[in-house]
Amino acid sequence: MYYHIIPKYFADTSDREIKLASLEIPELGLNLTDKELKTIKPYPNQRYHIGCLRHGFKGRNFVGLILETDHIISEFTKICTWSVHFHPQDIVKIAFRMKHITKYKLLDNNNLMFSEDKPYLSKIRTEKNYCDISVMEFCYPYHFEGVNVQDVYDKNVDEFYDDEGVIIRREQQIETYTTEIEAYRNKCTMCSKKLPSLETAMKLHNL
Repeated sequence: MYYHIIPKYFADTSDREIKLASLEIPELGLNLTDKELKTIKPYPNQRYHIGCLRHGFKGRNFVGLILETDHIISEFTKICTWSVHFHPQDIVKIAFRMKHITKYKLLDNNNLMFSEDKPYLSKIRTEKNYCDISVMEFCYPYHFEGVNVQDVYDKNVDEFYDDEGVIIRREQQIETYTTEIEAYRNKCTMCSKKLPSLETAMKLHNL
């Protein structure tokens, strides 16, 4: 089974310094630190910060990373810890740790792949204030066209704020479907090679 994981942080400004400090998926036996991870901004909307493997594949950076397991795990938890500087270009370099926990449940086993990159998001991701479904944010939960992103697709969200109203911890529960492998391969060839191919998969021996 392949899992395409995309740690995402949506900042309030494009110049805010944000780094992915760790990525953990306990059910898959994955535990990566900033020694193995790096943060890039591959989208036209530069407020997005995306986590990927530090050394990439043949020196290239990709949107997220591919994991390969021995068998299907239909319920798993993605835990991202982000290091965020409250002041853009802060000389003092004081950072705060913010945690984003997403609990996934796959509703089918028709395909041997799951991807956090959904085709229907690609056209609207370039909008200045658009925010993905599974993403951590610096500011208040974003509203667009009068709809709170928390309520989209019936997802459950619990959030914890500091005194300034900044989200310091977000817990989500998302039910979704598997992805056709061939469809994903085709998208890899159409996205200027920004998506990681299945050949770059990190092999995990899950329980």
